[in-house]
Amino acid sequence: MPAAEVAAVRATLDAIFADGGVRTDTCHWLTRAGHRRLIRWTFTPLLGAEASVAYVVAVGDIADDVARQAAASAGAERMKQVHALVATLAAADTLEQVAQTVLEQGCAALGGSAGTLMLCSSDGMSLEAAGAVGYPAGSVETVLPVAMPVPLATAVRLGEAVLLPSAEE
Repeated sequence: MPAAEVAAVRATLDAIFADGGVRTDTCHWLTRAGHRRLIRWTFTPLLGAEASVAYVVAVGDIADDVARQAAASAGAERMKQVHALVATLAAADTLEQVAQTVLEQGCAALGGSAGTLMLCSSDGMSLEAAGAVGYPAGSVETVLPVAMPVPLATAVRLGEAVLLPSAEE
């Protein structure tokens, strides 16, 4: 236990011995590797002769600490993926290489199986595929007009995208 927390835990134990009541407390314990582990303890006294405290049963809950460690590990993993992406992009020479890198690493980071990277055309009227991963060869449309002449009911039924040049349209 870290030295700064010894007095507080000692006070909890003294209170249990004084009145025989159950107590809860949260404190850190040091692992063998020297890491701090946050544990929520429930201290239950077992009474002996003359109703005095003979033993104290301490049950620890480390769920909060495990969740905190998992969140920290997930954050570290995301940063590792970002660094790998930046390093790979630095080596890319063409738009196709950039698209392939972004798509592969994006799918890996998000757990996806397919993706398409589209660029807006210079006239702003269409989207052009810069790259795709996870689709059968030739199944990805290379150009999609921004204003698609697909009736809304048909688009909903078929699951097709309806891309319009403005929010008003």
